[in-house]
Amino acid sequence: MSTSVQTTGTPQSLQQLVNGITARLAQLAKDPPDLLAYLRVHAESIVGAFQPVGFVYEMRNGTVFQRVLQVNIDSLGLKVFPEQEDAFRRAVLRVADHRKPILLTNSQGGGSQALAVEDSPAPDELPIFNRTPFEQHFVPIPLGNACAGVLHIWFTPAPPQVAQTRSLLLRQICADAEIYLKARQARDHSAEVTRLSTHVRLLEELTGDIDLESVSWNMVNFAREAVNCERACLFIASDYDRPVNEATPLGGGIYDFVLQACSGLKKPNPRSEQAMTLQRVAQKLTEMSLAKAAAAAALPPPAAVNGTGAAPLAKPDREPTPAAPTVAPPGSNRPRPQIVLMIRDPAKTATRAAEINDYFDLMPMNWATVIPLFDRNDRVCGILLFEGIKVEEKLANAMKPMLELGVAAGRTLGTALYCSQHRSMRVARSVVAARQRYVNTPAKRKFLRMGVPLLLLAAALACPFPYRIKGDANIVAVNQNALPALVNARLLDVVVREGETVKQGQALAHFDTQDLRLQLAANEQEQQRSLLESDAALAAGNETQMQMFRLKADQAGATMQKLRSDLEHAVLRAPFDGIVLGAQTLSTRRGEVLRMGETALHVVDPKGWQVKTGLREKDLIFLDERLKQTGPIPAVLRLAADPAQKYELELTSANQLAYGLNTAEGEYEFTAVLPFTMSVDNPTFLKSGFTGRVTFAVGRRPVAYLLFKDFIQYITVRFF
Repeated sequence: MSTSVQTTGTPQSLQQLVNGITARLAQLAKDPPDLLAYLRVHAESIVGAFQPVGFVYEMRNGTVFQRVLQVNIDSLGLKVFPEQEDAFRRAVLRVADHRKPILLTNSQGGGSQALAVEDSPAPDELPIFNRTPFEQHFVPIPLGNACAGVLHIWFTPAPPQVAQTRSLLLRQICADAEIYLKARQARDHSAEVTRLSTHVRLLEELTGDIDLESVSWNMVNFAREAVNCERACLFIASDYDRPVNEATPLGGGIYDFVLQACSGLKKPNPRSEQAMTLQRVAQKLTEMSLAKAAAAAALPPPAAVNGTGAAPLAKPDREPTPAAPTVAPPGSNRPRPQIVLMIRDPAKTATRAAEINDYFDLMPMNWATVIPLFDRNDRVCGILLFEGIKVEEKLANAMKPMLELGVAAGRTLGTALYCSQHRSMRVARSVVAARQRYVNTPAKRKFLRMGVPLLLLAAALACPFPYRIKGDANIVAVNQNALPALVNARLLDVVVREGETVKQGQALAHFDTQDLRLQLAANEQEQQRSLLESDAALAAGNETQMQMFRLKADQAGATMQKLRSDLEHAVLRAPFDGIVLGAQTLSTRRGEVLRMGETALHVVDPKGWQVKTGLREKDLIFLDERLKQTGPIPAVLRLAADPAQKYELELTSANQLAYGLNTAEGEYEFTAVLPFTMSVDNPTFLKSGFTGRVTFAVGRRPVAYLLFKDFIQYITVRFF
């Protein structure tokens, strides 16, 4: 029907259009097809008359609504606008509650909502809005005093009069569906919606699944739930990986079928008598179904029943009526299977096959039927066997939709069989299974999150790393002399500077000697006077007076000798050829009286130097033990004045290790003294400082030892 609703349509033409749709839908209600087939015809009528942008049939299933049929729903952009989808959901619920249509134009969606859905205390009470560029119609599908569903349909915006006309006509067409729903009864309608929902879930589960166990389990449980039978069994081709003769007719003779899965929790042993009986009857029923389908295909195809194209089912234990294509698409070589329903009937035992008689003798079931499953090459790769005790009147109608599994589930089963039976795929699957078994498990994932990092940390801590002992160093001369002040005298002059090269005996500083010279002159006079008086007393014969004056003369001579020595020490002279290193503040103390013994200057011999390194007590002990075990220990010196240059040193003897009390600081010092040679041609460099850092290379130790040795030693000393 190509005529569409136009703005200029007359009431008579519009009524004729609606009457035509009503007549077509009423014809379907006389012999009602399944719900999906009816909704397709219903949708085709609406699309031919109204040309919408898209539509959705929301059918009630209990207390919720499910999408049964939809076209072009992506045009609404609901994936990027979930608030709009929730508003449409509220519109569906409101239409279902009040059984009145709702028309939303895009002008109603201009304002922003005060509350988001997740923030609202009553989300269902939020206003309904439409921010899409389409004209939205929500039309109820009535069923008595309730609402069986809602048609959500949208159009390109039209004038208000046209929109109202569309709404009225759509409401009348949706009301015609009530005749079909009453013919199907509410119970059948609800079961049909449930079946469609279950079928969709099955297809979602099977999509991309190549695990045979998972595919089999989903198929048998869906089949049992959809038909509401006592048991559903799946048989698969045991030799599916071998090539087959394409000229061989399709049927159970191509492959040997084995029991793969049963619905429920208990599965018969594949080698038991029960399993073998099930296998034989399933294979026999499949051969009968395909053979009758081939015979029916040779006859001229009858017209479609009620315009739906659905094939009538074969009556129990009778030849099926030739049917129009139900599973195979046009041009396909796949047989069009028909359901062969076998019912327990003692009167027909003589005319039945032995496999069927054996089945009814052994199994406590009253009916059985099969659905062949076709792979992508139109070969039967599996068989679904349905069994039941209660024979219902509409059992055949319940089995008809299961023919859809012959293709959808059959292709998935064929892929799973190929992956499970082909050699290369088995190897690949075994690798994947091993990975899932040893990696993709909760325990293994926990191990990967915690165990592997701990192992890597342990490996890193156990990794050997160069162990070095470091200490602050000072450069000192092997031969150095500290020149103290030997007289209590005022400092007159310092004739040298720090770093100046001096010769042996060269004057370095002068002290004031005027008082010493005066004292020396006074003592010389005292000595002369005492000697004269001593001679006079000897001449007078006074022995006592003579001894007394001689003693005074000796005392004056001793004092003169000390004063002459002080005069010599009043000039500081270089004890050897060397370099003056201090004191740096001596030149600023001119005029001060230095205390006797106070160091005035340092003179060093530049021909020999050594490095004095400060160490910790435990490092000193470690170096001593290392010397005993491995011999000389190499070291490297870097001077603060020239950090880019490094100097090679060596610790060769335990005598180079020393410890003692530092009287100036009142602490024990642990040192290592290493010989060092370097050029001193540049005195400026010497004045820059002789401090640095020495590093001893003592081999390799684990990283854990380097990080925690101090802590372990502390614990050992503290508690053990």
